[in-house]
Amino acid sequence: MSLNLKNWFANTLALALICFGFLLITGVASADAYDHKMTVSPSSQSGDPEEQLQYTITIENTGDNDDTYDMSVTNSTIPTGYTAFILPSTLSVEEDESGTATLFIKIANRTTSTAEGGDTAQISFKSKSQNSDSGGKTKTQTASLTVNNVYGTTLTPSEGEKTVDPNENVKFMVSVKNSGGNTEDSVTISFTANGVDSWDITPQPSTLTLDINEVGFFNLSVTPDIEAIAGLKSISIVSTSEDGQTVSSTSVTVKVNQLPALQVDKVGSSSKDVEAGKRVYYSFEVTNKGNAVDTFNLAVDTSSLPSGWDASLDQDKISNLGVDDNITLTDVLVVKAPEDAAADVETQIIVTISSDYNASINSTYTSRTTVLQNYEPKLAINGEDTQSAKPEEQVNFTIKITNDGNGEDDISLSLIGGNASWGQLGDSAFTLAAGANDTTTLRVTPPKDTEAKNGYNLIIRATSEDDSTTTTRNIFVNVLQVYEVSVQVSGDSSKKGDPGDELIFEMTIKNKGNGEDTVSLSLEGEKASWASIVDEVELTSGESKTVNLTVNIDDDATVGDNDIIVNGTSEDNPSAYDTGTVKVSVNKQFKVDVVVSSKSGDPGSTVQYDVRIQNEGTGVDTFTVNVDDYPAGWSVDPVSFQVEDVEAGGEKLVTLNVSIRSGEDNKAFTINLTASSDEAQKENPPKYANKTVSIITIVNQEYWIDLSVADADRTVEATVGVPVSVKIDVDNLGTGDDIVAMTNTPPEGWTGVDFSNPFINVAENSQEEVTLTITVPESTSKGDYELVVRGVSDCDGCENGTKSTDSITLTVKVDLSRGVQVSTDVTEIEKLPGSTASFTIDVKNTGDGSDNLIISILDDDLGWASANTTSLTLDKDQTGSVTVNVTLPVYDLESLSNQERNALQANSYSVTVKVKSGGDLSVSDTASLQVDIGQIYGATVEIVGTSAITSYPSTETQASERTEKFTFKLTNTGNGQDSVSAETIATTYPDDWNVELFQNPSCSSSFSGSIGAGQSKYLYLCVEPDQDSDIGNYSVLTEFSPNSGIDPAVQVSVNLEVASPRRELDATAIDSSKEIYPEYEGSSTQNSVKFKVKLDNTGSNDDIFIPEVESTLEDGWTVTFFQDSSKTQSWPNSGVTIEEGELDDLWVFVSVNDEAEVGNETIKISVRNEEDDPNARQEIDLTVIIQRPEIVIKQSNIRIEIDGVFGNASQVKDGDTVVIYVDVENIGSADADDVNIEIYYYPKKAPTTQQEIDELLIAGFEFDDSKNTYIYQLYGSNGRSTNIKEGNSKEIVSDDWLIKGGEWYVEARADFDKNNDNGEILEENENNNDARYSELLRVKPDLQITAMRVDSKYAGDNSGTPNVDDTVTFTVTVTNAGAADVDNSRLYITADSSTDNVVLKDRTNQEYVLFDLDAGETQEVRFRWKATLEEWTAFSAEVNPVCDDFNIPDFTCESEGDGFSSDTGRMFDELGRYSDNVWPRTGVFEQSGTPVEFSVLPDFKITDVDMDPTSPQVGEKVDITVTVRNIGNADWQISSKPLQVKFEDGAGTELTQQISESIDKDATTEVSFSWTVPDKDNKDFLTLSWTIDAGTGSFEIQQCNDCDTTNTGDGTDNDEYVMEDFELQLQAVLGEIEFINTLSERELVKGVPLLLPVLFLVGLVALAIPVVLLRRRSGGSTAADDSDESGNEESASEEPVAAPPSKISVAIVSTIDGKTANVKVPSNMPVNKLLQNCVGKFPLPHANFAVMLNGVAVDNNLTLADAGLTDKCQVDLVPLE
Repeated sequence: MSLNLKNWFANTLALALICFGFLLITGVASADAYDHKMTVSPSSQSGDPEEQLQYTITIENTGDNDDTYDMSVTNSTIPTGYTAFILPSTLSVEEDESGTATLFIKIANRTTSTAEGGDTAQISFKSKSQNSDSGGKTKTQTASLTVNNVYGTTLTPSEGEKTVDPNENVKFMVSVKNSGGNTEDSVTISFTANGVDSWDITPQPSTLTLDINEVGFFNLSVTPDIEAIAGLKSISIVSTSEDGQTVSSTSVTVKVNQLPALQVDKVGSSSKDVEAGKRVYYSFEVTNKGNAVDTFNLAVDTSSLPSGWDASLDQDKISNLGVDDNITLTDVLVVKAPEDAAADVETQIIVTISSDYNASINSTYTSRTTVLQNYEPKLAINGEDTQSAKPEEQVNFTIKITNDGNGEDDISLSLIGGNASWGQLGDSAFTLAAGANDTTTLRVTPPKDTEAKNGYNLIIRATSEDDSTTTTRNIFVNVLQVYEVSVQVSGDSSKKGDPGDELIFEMTIKNKGNGEDTVSLSLEGEKASWASIVDEVELTSGESKTVNLTVNIDDDATVGDNDIIVNGTSEDNPSAYDTGTVKVSVNKQFKVDVVVSSKSGDPGSTVQYDVRIQNEGTGVDTFTVNVDDYPAGWSVDPVSFQVEDVEAGGEKLVTLNVSIRSGEDNKAFTINLTASSDEAQKENPPKYANKTVSIITIVNQEYWIDLSVADADRTVEATVGVPVSVKIDVDNLGTGDDIVAMTNTPPEGWTGVDFSNPFINVAENSQEEVTLTITVPESTSKGDYELVVRGVSDCDGCENGTKSTDSITLTVKVDLSRGVQVSTDVTEIEKLPGSTASFTIDVKNTGDGSDNLIISILDDDLGWASANTTSLTLDKDQTGSVTVNVTLPVYDLESLSNQERNALQANSYSVTVKVKSGGDLSVSDTASLQVDIGQIYGATVEIVGTSAITSYPSTETQASERTEKFTFKLTNTGNGQDSVSAETIATTYPDDWNVELFQNPSCSSSFSGSIGAGQSKYLYLCVEPDQDSDIGNYSVLTEFSPNSGIDPAVQVSVNLEVASPRRELDATAIDSSKEIYPEYEGSSTQNSVKFKVKLDNTGSNDDIFIPEVESTLEDGWTVTFFQDSSKTQSWPNSGVTIEEGELDDLWVFVSVNDEAEVGNETIKISVRNEEDDPNARQEIDLTVIIQRPEIVIKQSNIRIEIDGVFGNASQVKDGDTVVIYVDVENIGSADADDVNIEIYYYPKKAPTTQQEIDELLIAGFEFDDSKNTYIYQLYGSNGRSTNIKEGNSKEIVSDDWLIKGGEWYVEARADFDKNNDNGEILEENENNNDARYSELLRVKPDLQITAMRVDSKYAGDNSGTPNVDDTVTFTVTVTNAGAADVDNSRLYITADSSTDNVVLKDRTNQEYVLFDLDAGETQEVRFRWKATLEEWTAFSAEVNPVCDDFNIPDFTCESEGDGFSSDTGRMFDELGRYSDNVWPRTGVFEQSGTPVEFSVLPDFKITDVDMDPTSPQVGEKVDITVTVRNIGNADWQISSKPLQVKFEDGAGTELTQQISESIDKDATTEVSFSWTVPDKDNKDFLTLSWTIDAGTGSFEIQQCNDCDTTNTGDGTDNDEYVMEDFELQLQAVLGEIEFINTLSERELVKGVPLLLPVLFLVGLVALAIPVVLLRRRSGGSTAADDSDESGNEESASEEPVAAPPSKISVAIVSTIDGKTANVKVPSNMPVNKLLQNCVGKFPLPHANFAVMLNGVAVDNNLTLADAGLTDKCQVDLVPLE
């Protein structure tokens, strides 16, 4: 039997049983007390696995009684995996009533065999009566169900992502599981993906049949098309069950590999022409032909780039170029030709564009650039471009013409301008190759009578062969002025006058020169002070002017003639002057004056008067003086006298003694004195000139006072406030009546100290009494006080006199105590705010004496309390009253502070009154006062917001939408908590409206009425009109009553208008104009402005509004509308809904063209509602203001700071820290953001060698194309930028620059872009963005020798001379007046030797010493020279010399210097001033007034000759020892130059002996000779000579010329030693007396034997002996006594040793050739010897010269001293033939 047949049979059987039971029950119901019916609904249902089904069971109690039934399910009928139960399980039902219970059946899960799709189940349940014992029944029912088919699958790919190339296949294996079905499922596979329409995607297979939980597999085959875009593609795989509705999905990712490719196309021409030194730009287009967005790199191939050419890219990368997208790179390739590029040269530049993804994928762009012919003639002036000349005087300029173009050029010269006729060119046409130059001469002659003026301009113009390229150069001629002045007297040149008269002379001043001149006038002459004339006269060429010379003859002028000379001198040329002379004659006058001052004196004293007798006449005069009419008893001395020979205008002082009579009265007395002119009386006829004066003598008074007081009164007992008196006696001890002024000095603060009379009249020798009253102030403390009383007489100076003043000191003793008492009857009063509580306080002085009691109020925090007085003055035990008012302010919430409000809301306000004793502040008493504050009531109400609302209820269906709300602010104006009653009174609104007052704005929470003091509450009157309310105005009145409704109410009325709906719009632009600065090549976002327009739906209903553009837009301009400022939500074309009464923002975005012109552009837009209601339409004008910045750097805005102080270029020193300040201005109309600023410096001289370039690169310099040199960035090297507001400037401060030596330009530039001439900021003027500092920073040294000295022992008149190898220190003061430090500079010392100028070597054998010298410093450099043998003169020091002059190699000069030697020829380039590098500047080096010269030479002199024997006979051998002394200044060392001594005896013998050892200075050596005395028959005597032979020629040993002070010759003049009259002695005959023999044989004269005179002499000696003896006897004792004196006389009579002659310096001038020789010679040298020396040394051609001293010839036979020659004199040599 089939399953369906079984089910049908079961159902039929169950139905039959039910029917049978029903019949059975109904048949016996009437007989059962307990019976019921049970039904189920529905009886059958269908459900999914695990779904719970509900069945409703109904029990109908058909019995006669109430019954309770047990409900249960028959478990056997529940299929496996199912659950079933009934709730409630017990059901009570009254008779004839029904009850229900619920049967719950949950189906098993899908994997259970009983829950497969289509399975059925019948579950039985029963109801059993609990009164089964009384016949209650059990009923059974069945609930049926059928299981639905359910589906569900799960997809799982084996791999989530795979990679594939375009047009290649990839497969994904995917598993499918029947994971959610309860029956077999036929699953269909499909896929979805975006952008894969051309791809081949196929599931294999596309259909699978799966049992429950069965897993199947399929492949998803994916083949991207050949043009597939690289990247990730997600493919969604979908499985659909056989019900066609149940699906599941998963996804896989296909990554398409990137295949880069590109295409490059030229834009415009790829072949262009360029000027030398200029740039040319190329553009090309790059298209991405690959399958993915790619980045492309650009590079220039520079491997074949010719030298000097530059090629660069404005951009080296194209980022993120889309597939098939292209980009045009405009002017991206920049090619710059070198400055020296030759014309017609072509250069090919290749740019490679390669894929960033795969660099091997690339393409190229090739440009070809050809150099244009550049014509650039250049003119320069060799030498100065300005010269000076007088009229008709020619000056020549050398003009240099250079072809700076890049090809051969024919250049012609011409003169243009107004002065072109002055000049004449030599050659004017030149054919020059590129870079070549030539010169010509321009001869300029100013015409005759040309006005003297600087800067006459001649313009030279050079024109290239293209006839359009020209250049000019100005030369300037300063026409010199010829100065000539004439001064003449017009009219009389001589005038007469008396003293005091004024005389006028006319002077004519004429300018006879050729230009404007100012003639300065001055006066000369002894009386020039009498005259005055204008200081200067301005005259044009040839002009004359007449000026007055005013002469005021002095009142003291003397008689005679006086010349006054007027000098006229050109101010510009003082050598041009002339004079004119006037004569002033003074007439003769007589006049006398007497001057004497009055004096005072005491009686009995003598007063001395100084009387001045003044001659006011015009000549010398004598005056007679007489004194008369003096008081009796007085005496005057002298009474009469004469004052003689007083010069005109002079005076003489005489003394007059006046003696005052003793006891004279105190008054003035007069004495008369008369002076008369004696010379006036001698005139014919006589004249009288006299003067009488009165001499006043005042007799003085003597002032003397004395103050006294009784001893008992010196101490005064005083009580505070009680006056006390003291008697003081005043005595006048002087010589007259007196008025004594009385004063006192009381303790500080005492004012009650007074005299009965402060001025006392006291007669002479009398006494008066004065009373002093003292009242001690009330505030005085207990203690002793000093009071000084003083009296002063009534006279000038009495204040400081010893007798005319007197004082006494009093002691005041004060003793007291203080007390105060405060009391009040009322201390507490109740008052309302706004009223005053008054308290009366009693104050009593319980202390001693009167007291000033001080009243103050304490604890009055708010200042409400006040007293009617702040102090009371009460006597002892006196009582006074004080009224204290406490005023409570009105309780006004608006005017009260929070503290005052809180105080008035409190119960009371308390203050304290304190009273203190003024005499003792520590004594006080207080009283406390309290004001009780009563409560007041009040309320205010105000409408917050509108008091009238218009409502449109007809359009609003919801009550909440129709509810209108009014806001009230209720304030409790009372000072305490209150309950305010509120009542709404219906006036005109219908009764069926809902009107109520609430505390919440949501119209909830009714108002309770409670409100705190001063508090406010917001209340809301909510009015809800009916939807069908009539149109009209309705008012609502609301009352608020304070004090729980007892006090009067305050009212507020509002109005609600019911109206018909309306359509309105209010559109307002928040900013109707916007400024924008379009960025060059900026995006649309960057170059757009946004306007905010407020749209206010002022209509009565919601509405839709649409904006539109009404204006015609400029090219490149767009307008878009958005709902927000960030453009995330556009304003749709269909419009946006704005609720009634609401605002919405319309954002209008205007995108402008990046090259839009500066100015205003107005755009009109409209906003309308969708019905285009005219009342709901608005038009708005929006103005876009195009602005652009204008960046300016001015030269004047570049400043330099040197070590923290602003300065200029001349103040910069090497090593200074320099900071550059640049003010960058924005004078445009827009702010400039991210302005690139650069501050840099670079050398004036561009580097020319690789070494120089490398040094700059190492120092941080970099090559700058625009400057074509190497620059160093001080600011901007790190990409610094700044923002500059429109109309403002920004101060840019560079980094610190530690400046070094050199010449530097400083520049600043803004918005510089090496790849774009216009920079990144588009401006109207691009040519004012850079400037150079106004001065070249020349950080160069400037060495100056300011002094030189040698060791003091080698300088001056008595200077010494160094020996050989002695160290001579030259101390040279060198100053570096420049700006740069100098290191390793050289100091050289040179001197003249006897043959040449020699570079000296220091002690280290170097020709120089090195020194370092910082800028601005001075240093003493020492050159220590070891003296060598030579005659040294003309010492000179030099620093930084010309290298060639001192044989410094070029390499050393360059490498050890500053590198500028190729320009300067010196190691260091100085500031163009080398004249100070040598010392001395002119003449010879002197120190202490004497030339520094060293004769470092020996001088050999034979000082002694010893012979042994000393008296040899003829034929005898003699040993001769010759002593040679070196008297020179230097040691002598044996060398190749021999030194010999030659001996000659005059008889033919010559012997020579060489000196074999060195001779130091002042040392000697000996030379020995052996000589046999010759026998000469014809001679009795020989002349022996020894001569020093110092060699000749190149072997001559040079000797000192002036070392031997005993002779006046040169160094060889003392080389001979002569022994004259050497007697030849014959040998004695054997047995004879040789002496006698000699006497007899020798003759004195012919015929007279020598013996006779010898005998005569012997006789004389014999006679003399007795005479001597006799003399000694006669004077023996005296001689013995005077032996000492005789000895002294003998000593004194000895001839003094002659002092060596002094040396003098003589300048010898030859009148033949004008040469001068400076010599130092002994003063005792004969004049003719000096002439002989000049013949050898000067040299003079002969000695026949006259020696002229001061133009007078001197005697040549005299010595120099006798001839009048002195030290430092000059003589002239005048030839006599």
